[in-house]
This record gives sequence, C-alpha cells and structure tokens, in this order.
Amino acid sequence: MKKSIVAFSAAALLSGLFVSSASASTYTVKKGDTLTKIAKKYDLTVKKLKELNNLKSNTIYVNQKLVTSKKETTAAKATVSVKNEKTTTYKVVAGDTLTKIANKHNLTLGELKQLNNLSSTVIKVGDTLIVSSSSPEMIIELPKETKSSANTYETENDPSIEKVIAEAKKVIGTPYSWAGSTPAGFDCSGLVYYAFKQAGYNISRHSSSTYYALGKKVSSPQRGDLVFFATGSNRSVINHLGIYLGDNQFIHASSSKGVMISSVNEAYYKSRLIGYKKLNF
Repeated sequence: MKKSIVAFSAAALLSGLFVSSASASTYTVKKGDTLTKIAKKYDLTVKKLKELNNLKSNTIYVNQKLVTSKKETTAAKATVSVKNEKTTTYKVVAGDTLTKIANKHNLTLGELKQLNNLSSTVIKVGDTLIVSSSSPEMIIELPKETKSSANTYETENDPSIEKVIAEAKKVIGTPYSWAGSTPAGFDCSGLVYYAFKQAGYNISRHSSSTYYALGKKVSSPQRGDLVFFATGSNRSVINHLGIYLGDNQFIHASSSKGVMISSVNEAYYKSRLIGYKKLNF
C-alpha cells in the first residue's frame, strides 16, 4: 500500500466505517495476568479498569483485549473509491480435467473448486470456469492523524504465540487436504485456523484472502505473524499463507508436500510473496 492508502475487502471496510468516535489503547491479556497487575501497569485503579471494559467481575482470560485508556476524537472525513471485481475464465475443452486445468493455471485442485463452488470434480465440455478472481474492494484514504496500530494481537514475547508455533510444528508431515483443518489433513488456511485455535485464540475459519483482508499489514514481521503469497496466474489473487517463524522461515500446508517449513527466500516463494500481516481478534 502507498502512503496512507489502506485497502480492505468490501465487507470488512463497510463494517469498519461504522466505528465509534472514541479511540482506545488496548492490552492483550497474557498468562499470569490479573486485573490488579494490569491496572498497576497502566497507572489505573482496578475499578477504573473494570469500568473501561464493562467488567462485572475480576475474571479475565488469556488473549482477552482490555481497554486501558480512551480518548474522544473528532470523526475524520475519508475519500472512498471502489475497485471492481476482476475474473479470468477458461472454457472446458475435450480431454480436460479439473486437475489438468488447475495445473495449467498454477492453482491447486482445491483452489479451483473453491473459486467455482464445485462440490465434485465433474465437468463437461463447454463449461466456463473461473481460474482467477480478485474480490471487489474499497479503498479509503484516511487523514494521517486517524491512523492507528491498535486492535492486533501482540506477538513479541507472547507465550501464546509461541504455543501457536508449537502446535503448528506438531503436525509437520500431515498431508494436504483441501478445506482440511484437522491433523487428518490441512490446507494452508486450515493449518492457521487449527494452530491458533489450539493455542486458545478465538479465531474463525477463513480463506487466505479473507485472513489477508482482516489483518493489519506489518513491515517488520515477528514470530507468529502471517505471510501471504499469490501463487496463481493472477498475482493479485492471494491464495496461500503460512505462519512466520523468524529468520525468513515459515510453516505452511503445501499442496504437494503437506505441512512443512520453507524459506521465503526460496525462488518460488520469493517471487510470489505479497507481504505480512497480524490478525485481528
């Protein structure tokens, strides 16, 4: 993204336009934290901390986000534009199979089926298949004073993120399975969902492109951030992701080799790298 241009999927941005006019600083609860400990850290009373978060008791849980301060701000005007959806299609000819078409367009079989909402591999001559697609997106240009880095999980020195990585490493060697999100088989987004879920994060199951749209872009990735790639013929379509491990390594579910660790500096991945993001929870 250039300067203060922030791109989101249409759905994500529409929800983001209806936010409160109050900006907030937040803290993500870690193992061993108590309200007293957190309140002291931010020079608050426990009562004030509970008021800020509408808490009725002193019970908190790991990965819970707590507001530590609020500041009223004036709503800022934004310039919004919409980019139309772009798709590339292919017409089935005699002798074609889904696998053959997927390979031709640098897609996995699962990705091709997902693009076309197919529940089986049955196709017929004359069918038109989508082989690449970019979702409609809104682009909003925000005044510089409205930019914020809040509302993302903390990765640096976060023991829960280390658990995410540990859970992902436990299933190295598990075969690839389209839409799979269990140790019986994973696709790339299924592995991310499984690892974060096992580590106690409240995460929903999404596609690679949706995780990208929901995340916050980072320029200096940390362990536990997500790394995204466009491996198809259309380099604007994000269709693969993994969990960054540091030192240019990432763990992911490869369509050919299953769950494994690779380097972003490998020629294949380096040329298809889109960027890194932190997830919002």
